[in-house]
Amino acid sequence: KSLASKLPTEGEAFEEKVELWRLKILRDTQSKLKVQKSIESDDTLFGAGDMPEET
Repeated sequence: KSLASKLPTEGEAFEEKVELWRLKILRDTQSKLKVQKSIESDDTLFGAGDMPEET
C-alpha cells in the first residue's frame, strides 16, 4: 500500500505525459524554425556553382 501511494495517480501521470509532449513539440517547432531561418538567410546554401565539387 505504501508503494501505491508513492506512484502518481493515473491523472497525474497523464498530465505529466501531456506536458512532456508539449515541450517536445515546442522544441521540434523551434528547431524547425531555426533551420528554416538559416536556410533563408544563407543564400549560398543553394547558390549556383558556389559549392565545391564533391569528388
